This record gives sequence, C-alpha cells and structure tokens, in this order.
Amino acid sequence: MTSLVDRLHPVDKEVQGHYRYLLERGRCEAAKSTLAVGMIARDCAAAVGRTLDAVAEVGAMFMDYEVHIATNDCQDDTCGVISRKDMPIVHTDETLDRPHLGGTRDRERTEALAEYRNAVRDRMPAAKWVLILDADLMEVTAERLMAGLGDLLTAGMDAVAAQQLAYVPSLTDRYLISYDAFAFRPDWGWKTSPMIERSFHFDVRPSGTKVMPVKSAFGGACWYEGGVFRERHRRYDGSEGCEHVPFHRSLKMGVSPSMSVIGFLS
Repeated sequence: MTSLVDRLHPVDKEVQGHYRYLLERGRCEAAKSTLAVGMIARDCAAAVGRTLDAVAEVGAMFMDYEVHIATNDCQDDTCGVISRKDMPIVHTDETLDRPHLGGTRDRERTEALAEYRNAVRDRMPAAKWVLILDADLMEVTAERLMAGLGDLLTAGMDAVAAQQLAYVPSLTDRYLISYDAFAFRPDWGWKTSPMIERSFHFDVRPSGTKVMPVKSAFGGACWYEGGVFRERHRRYDGSEGCEHVPFHRSLKMGVSPSMSVIGFLS
C-alpha cells in the first residue's frame, strides 16, 4: 500500500530525478559523518516506536550516532517502548506534575517546551549533524529524512525543516494540508496572522521541488549543521508563540518538500 506521504512524488521526471539525487547525497554525507538526535516525548507510546525505528535506520547510515530523549509525567507506556529499543539512546525521565497542555499556544506550554528542549540540547554530544524530531508523528520514514539532509547540503543552509502535513479524513483520503503554522515564519517577516497561517495550510509542494526559504519552521523534524546548533547564544525560548522561533532567529533555513512527514491534527 502506498503511504500517504509518498503520494507527493510527482510524475515530472526531472523533479523525480532531483529527489533521488538528494537522497543519494544525504546517504553519501552520512557515511562520513556523525549524528546527534534530540527528542522530547510525553504519552505517545503509540507513535514513538515507529519514529525511533526510522531514526535507527537513519543512524545506521552514519559513522556513529546517539539519541537523547527527555520524557516527563507519562501515563502510558512511552518509557517502556523507549527502553525496549536496541539502539544508542540516552533517556531521561522526570515527574514534574505538570498538566498535559496539548496543542494550545499558551505561554505556559511554550515555556515548558523550551525548558525541555534546552535540557535535551545541553546533554547532546557534539556531532557533524543534528536531527531534532517530534516523537508522535503519524508517518516518518528514513528515506524522507535522508532526502532532507541532501536538501540541506544542496541549498547551503544552516537548517532545513520538514514539510509537515496533516491528514484530514473529512476531506477524504486524497487530501493532505500543510500543518506547521505554529513554528512557521515566512521569509518576509516574523509576524503572521490567522488568515496567513490558514492560507499556508494549502501550500503543499511535491517531493524533489526546491527548498522554500523561511525565517523559522520545524515541521516535526529539522536538520541542523552541528556547529550552528551548538552555538552558545542559541537557546529555545517560549516567549514568542513557539519555542523554535527565537532559536532560529539568526539561521539561514528553509522547508524541504522532499522531507515530508505527517503529524496529527490537535
């Protein structure tokens, strides 16, 4: 059965060829590089296993890799799923007695997310490349992630975020929408509006098409050049509507249609 995200492959031969080029370039770079992966997770036992399977497949292409995961206040088997994975994982679990705030944009939530992400970042080892992932993606594949690394190399940027999509059953199984309005900031400025964000939902681009320059994005998965990621002044901050936005302030970055993943509508 063809996955939802693979339906984004175009029929245009030139664009198909560029996607294959990106994939091969990512694989070639991995063979001579190291990788650090960072994740935060809470109550996502149903999804974290398949996300980690994709990470293990990606990590096996590198000379060496290590995954750092922070969990807190889990009420399901998230920690159990993580502990049963046979891969280089450093897992930190805490009981903070904090409410699960879901998909809101409340500052309480974004400040907590910034705290968790900074803690993971501070523990991660130095590596040539860094991959930051959401743990609860509906669909993520190693091939798509490696094409994203190829896009980062080809575009000459500091970071490349995934094109995160959402599946909307009410629109039938033929439709996916862009879903990263939370961390997304267009290349023309840092302020958006609900209308601008809604229009972005329908800007879905085929695999193999060019990276879209942005000021900020995350998309559920994001590649960073390791040195840039670890610069001392760079910290996650929940004061600007999304913890990723201040982190990306001085980065040259884009969104990769080839690195498409599917998330969940909240």
